[in-house]
Amino acid sequence: MLNFSGQNNELWCKGGEARFIKDLIFESRHFAKQSQWFTTLVSKASNLKGIYADLKRVKAKEVKKQVVL
Repeated sequence: MLNFSGQNNELWCKGGEARFIKDLIFESRHFAKQSQWFTTLVSKASNLKGIYADLKRVKAKEVKKQVVL
């Protein structure tokens, strides 16, 4: 069971985690000159392939990952 706190509109995104992160990646292009880093937590390894493809599409300058077990 997952334990979250907050309002529904803060916790759920239509399309789930993959869609939320995809939107974050594409929206971050508009703020690239205002921020040095954008970060997110990925909870489902199955979403990584699509995330890396989206980062490549937007020509992310640098991508780092940290695996936490």
